[in-house]
Amino acid sequence: AQQTRKMAQMHSDMNSIVSGVLVYESLNINSQLPDSLPDLVTGLAANESVDGSAHENIVTSVKAPDGNFLDPWGNAYTYNAEDVRIKNVL
Repeated sequence: AQQTRKMAQMHSDMNSIVSGVLVYESLNINSQLPDSLPDLVTGLAANESVDGSAHENIVTSVKAPDGNFLDPWGNAYTYNAEDVRIKNVL
């Protein structure tokens, strides 16, 4: 039951991160992607064209109090903008 709950939380976290990246991309000129997860949060919070704090909340639900983005097992989520760019080109 614990593993099922953690898997569900991980899927929810991943959906939040993907949503955040898509919002960030749509709000930036040239469809720029964030360089890192902290940049994603900072960029969403700072965007003045929309309610940045509302968009920031998309991904801060995944962020631990120490500023890391951790999965339910305590491992850091990773994000690599270059990998995303390459996959989008293919």
